[in-house]
Amino acid sequence: MNNETSKVKTYLPMFPGFYDTIFEADTDIVIEDINKQRKEKGLKELEFNDFEFDYNTYNTNVSIACCKFIKDNFKDYVTNVEYEELISPREYNFKTDTIHVIIELSDENKKNIIKTIEEDEEFKIYLNEQYTSRDGFISFYSNNIIDWISNWDETMSDKHKLGSILDYIATLNYTIEDMYESCECYPNVTNYEELLSKQI
Repeated sequence: MNNETSKVKTYLPMFPGFYDTIFEADTDIVIEDINKQRKEKGLKELEFNDFEFDYNTYNTNVSIACCKFIKDNFKDYVTNVEYEELISPREYNFKTDTIHVIIELSDENKKNIIKTIEEDEEFKIYLNEQYTSRDGFISFYSNNIIDWISNWDETMSDKHKLGSILDYIATLNYTIEDMYESCECYPNVTNYEELLSKQI
């Protein structure tokens, strides 16, 4: 390992996707707030179909906030987390949303990652659970810890391996709920002004 920082394109640790998770846009709280304002004006309540939500902006804002959460809370393991893009599957049967990022690592970050993994016996169990082929799943990565730690330079530069290791370390310290609570994002309503005066 040299003395310079290195950058690796990978996926953001911990993030479980939007669909059917805590990160799915909470439209109820927005609808409740607008209907409260309407009630104060003597207007009737609106239904969900009356609202035009900007889900794309919400998803992007959450993704950037999640990157900041990892950057701010894992300084021992990452120097910087740069948001690239959010990738969402056409269908959610087998895949979920992933946030693509560029992770910057210093030599000190790498040393901390190595120390944490090599001293943690539970990582062997994690690899076995995540990378053992079974009915309906063929693993493209080894479930043997030796294959992961015998060449750390290769592992640190591998898009998937680095992401997987950081994901494991992240979940040792924080929960998905911790990440979610740091976002404080709600979906924008593009027809907000209209809704505050709409007659039904």
